[in-house]
Amino acid sequence: MGVFTHADQALEWRGGPEIVRIEPWGPGSLRVRGTVWEEIRDDMPGALLPAEPVPAAVEIGWTRLASPTAD
Repeated sequence: MGVFTHADQALEWRGGPEIVRIEPWGPGSLRVRGTVWEEIRDDMPGALLPAEPVPAAVEIGWTRLASPTAD
């Protein structure tokens, strides 16, 4: 089972050696990165243009899911 955390405007999921990070990357856009290393590195080359600053907030909480009952 993994753990969700946040740093700045990014949402991260960590499970074992795996990390998945989702972060805003301009209006209506997200950047998704993953690794099996200790951290996601920002010094690696990429194909995306520089991010446009956008207001974003990460909120982590508990949600209860329930299936509907049949009549």
